Amino acid sequence: MHEPTDIDGVTIRGGLPLLPVDPEHAAVTLAIAVETAPLRLPLVDVAARAAAACGVPPERAVALLAWLPVSRVAAWGDDGGLCLHPESGAADLAVRLGAWVSTRAAPASEAARVTAWVDGLSRAAASRDVRPAPGVPSPPAPSVAAAPPPPAALPTRVQSLLDALDAAFVERRKHARFGLLALLAGQHVLLLGPPGTAKSALARALCACFADASYFEYLLSRFTHPDELFGPVSIPALKVEDYRRMTAGFLPTAGVAFLDEVFKASSAILNSLLTLVNERVFHHGAHRDPVPLLGLVGASNELPEADQGLEALFDRFLVRLSVPPVADPDAFLRVATGDLTPLTLEPGAALTRDEVDRLRASARAVTVPPAVGDALVVLWRTAADRAWGVSDRRWRQAVDLLRVAAAAAGRATLIPVDLMLLPPLLAPRPDREPEVVDAVTVLALTRDAPAHDLRAQWVLLGLDRVAPPPGAPPLPTDALERRHASAQRFLAWHHEVVTRIGADRARLEREVLGHPWLDSVPTELVAGHLEAARELVRVLERAEAYAAATRTPIAAARACVAALPEAPARHFGVRPALILEVPDAGVCVGLTAEGQRIADPPTRSADVPVLALSVTDLMDVLAGRRPLPSVIGDRMSRWQATTAASTLARLIHQGPIPAPPPWP
Repeated sequence: MHEPTDIDGVTIRGGLPLLPVDPEHAAVTLAIAVETAPLRLPLVDVAARAAAACGVPPERAVALLAWLPVSRVAAWGDDGGLCLHPESGAADLAVRLGAWVSTRAAPASEAARVTAWVDGLSRAAASRDVRPAPGVPSPPAPSVAAAPPPPAALPTRVQSLLDALDAAFVERRKHARFGLLALLAGQHVLLLGPPGTAKSALARALCACFADASYFEYLLSRFTHPDELFGPVSIPALKVEDYRRMTAGFLPTAGVAFLDEVFKASSAILNSLLTLVNERVFHHGAHRDPVPLLGLVGASNELPEADQGLEALFDRFLVRLSVPPVADPDAFLRVATGDLTPLTLEPGAALTRDEVDRLRASARAVTVPPAVGDALVVLWRTAADRAWGVSDRRWRQAVDLLRVAAAAAGRATLIPVDLMLLPPLLAPRPDREPEVVDAVTVLALTRDAPAHDLRAQWVLLGLDRVAPPPGAPPLPTDALERRHASAQRFLAWHHEVVTRIGADRARLEREVLGHPWLDSVPTELVAGHLEAARELVRVLERAEAYAAATRTPIAAARACVAALPEAPARHFGVRPALILEVPDAGVCVGLTAEGQRIADPPTRSADVPVLALSVTDLMDVLAGRRPLPSVIGDRMSRWQATTAASTLARLIHQGPIPAPPPWP
């Protein structure tokens, strides 16, 4: 027998442990969780017991126990202990876990292993049906999130700077935002585009956003001398054998620097430039002078050529943006006619160095929640698989920039929408940014109510195990009434998911529209929620139809007969072997000897037997409470009874309750 191994998307996700590899261990963990619920043990202690009992790594047990709230019948209470719905036990949780696993997005090649894992979990849990002890609290009703705090003064000032930049430039919203954010984070920006696209004007405008930052600008060529960039050598100092440069007014004393055609720098300039921009230190002779550089804005008409020794300089630019010519006709006319508003800042709007330092200090305290951390791990693996060439230093700088973005927006934690800032940071070249956008969008705009949650409840509908919504009454004992109550529970969860998706869309739109660093609402946001809405409409249609089919025995009888497969159309028609009548249900259909339903109303003839049953008789037969011959009696011949039996066998195997239709 082979040892079980991880199943991508089921027992691991993005390289992180999700469930125990052996389904037996999962069943044991669930049983221990139910057994220890009266003790009010926290999740970590329950996981430690489960890990010791199963011999699995603790993180596997932690991941499984952290899943329990997804079941909708369990939750970890405020005191740390496990809360359980009275209807649920260890076996019930295993069934719900199996339904959840069966809806996971696992690779098609793993389908057989997923099915085997779910079957193994069901078998293992059948012998461990531990029920919750009396007194174990039920899960609390979902709470409503508190409103976000009002914006602080700094976010308001940052937004005013962005508004001023937007008014002064056309089609440069993205460039203004990433440029200002990079300078606030102490990072560097590379602008790639043809001449005459306002690259230098943007750099000067960014410098104006800082009250005490001097500006330095230079056009580099392979003939540029270091004196032109770093200042001339001090002759008086040389007379006393002290080599130093006179840096006042040059790059080493600038707060914001703009270097055009930056990749044409000579090797003599390149070596000093790398140290200056990375370590914020200028080396000249025996002197190591700190530089006040907020950030360097580099510009180039083209990417650096390979094997020219420019890879290190290229990597120093955390933000890389393509700057195309204007594309909108109105924007073109404004540029061509000079109808542009010069940058105008309100008095005191520019940020001081002290404010920037305090912003960076607060950014270091911004937390990375688990959801964002998991997304970063997935992106890290995606970057390696697709050869984006993202170094460890770049990852660290990218997360630091996200923290600064959150702090400048008045937040103390990252949110998934912040990940939409990563494409210009992770793309190896601007022309590959769309593939990074696709990867990030899936992670950043994930809906709060995942579709597999509702699909899992649909799987549980056929087992009468739909999770009870808050305040739902116990399920009835009658089988048909029980199924109808389960369908009503599903409709309640459907309504809850619709509400959550609507609220989630509104929240995402608020986050994006209120996000100072995103220039527009991503089209993927709208498209994703529209598709979710269409899917939910299709699900609602089937769920309401199924609830109606289980409302009364008459409706169930009609649904059971309607569930028979239709006979294939033939040129000369299809002759029924039997006519089934259920008068009080309004059912009269022709059936073939193979159990197929004839679509057209049957034509009566003397040699076609008619089997008339009441709804009660039909439901008793389907439930196995009465054998078919006792219902037929002497009303039909032996041959006719045999035909009727083979026909109704198609119905008997599914019972008197119609099965839920397939998930749309």
